[in-house]
Amino acid sequence: MPSDPQTRDRAPSRLPIVLHAGGARLVLAVLLLSSTLSACGGGSSEDIARGKDIFTTCATCHGKEGQGNQELDAPNIAGLPKWYIVREIEKFRAGHRGSAAADTAGRRMAAIASTLEGEDAIRAVAAYVASLPHARVGSTVDGDPAKGKVEYQACASCHANDGKGRPGLPGERVPPVAGLADWYVVSQVDAFKKGWRGTRTSDLPAMKMRAVVIPLDSAATANVAAYIRTFE
Repeated sequence: MPSDPQTRDRAPSRLPIVLHAGGARLVLAVLLLSSTLSACGGGSSEDIARGKDIFTTCATCHGKEGQGNQELDAPNIAGLPKWYIVREIEKFRAGHRGSAAADTAGRRMAAIASTLEGEDAIRAVAAYVASLPHARVGSTVDGDPAKGKVEYQACASCHANDGKGRPGLPGERVPPVAGLADWYVVSQVDAFKKGWRGTRTSDLPAMKMRAVVIPLDSAATANVAAYIRTFE
């Protein structure tokens, strides 16, 4: 998923000039692949440097390394795909997340997201977060991974059997769940079930997610969270 922006930027200049149709298709394919890799994870060195400065505000809750802080209901976000960070920040800014009166953590995140100055700032901080190495977090949920493996099958059709998600094309992307803190998995299933997330018709991915998790009781949710931890 991560890409090398310097290599990406140089690649077109090293391609020979091609006059036949097959060669033109090859050039187009290379350019499309480069664009897809950029959307999935990377960012220019300038974006990452700027994002690092912006992230000082985020670090208050999410930690300097993006490792998260359960006491503040702030999940670990280091290494998440750039496209997903961008998408979720935009959801907070649009009111799709963090608008429920009882969702204290979500409302706090929405307030912070509203301070970002435009799309360039959002992309920059997302690029920096995506560049951070993932750090394994401790287990806090008492669940049965063996039972969770069975219950996770409803999730696998979107999040994949290994929990790494499906980058896909815009509009079809599904984020990874592998590496997420187990307490955060539980809290977000709860948020969907309470209607804090996934009730806006303009947010179809969240509506689909809500429909899948509503049948899960607390024991099944804990089991799924415990199974997801085995992906690391």
